[in-house]
Amino acid sequence: MKQCNSVTISRLLRNRGFTLIELIIYSGILVIVLTFTGEYLYSIGQARINNAARVEVAQAAQLILNRVKYDVVNSQTIVTPAGTQPSSSLSLNVGENLITYYLNEDILDRDFNDVADRLSSNQTKVSDLSFNRIANPSGNTTIQMRFTLTSQAQLTGGRNVQASFQTTFSQR
Repeated sequence: MKQCNSVTISRLLRNRGFTLIELIIYSGILVIVLTFTGEYLYSIGQARINNAARVEVAQAAQLILNRVKYDVVNSQTIVTPAGTQPSSSLSLNVGENLITYYLNEDILDRDFNDVADRLSSNQTKVSDLSFNRIANPSGNTTIQMRFTLTSQAQLTGGRNVQASFQTTFSQR
């Protein structure tokens, strides 16, 4: 009986550990799992960047449109654009205050009594800004506004989120 136990013990001692084949198989499985995990985490990161860029453009557009609409609706007179030709700036009188919207490099500024206020951030670029006075049979002056917003965040493939907007506002 003692002999049987010593043979069994010696076999167990020899079979301890991994063989080279087992080690290669385990390493291969680990590499595959880590590769898929890395690709999954990378795609999640890209999706978050894409979503953040889209949200930034949407929020910037909402802020710009709401601010311009508020000022146009409450204005007494619209100074520029004077005729039917498009203009890159909008000037209007609200009460006794002169408000001017204009493009300063890639940022839309709102000038209120010679104090500039940025309406767009460094995260978005404003381009193709134009204001156009439209004839309105009701007698109220109507302004058509067009602009394009581009996100500064790079998406997959080096693209940027870009959206064009066109709307009209009418005085009360």
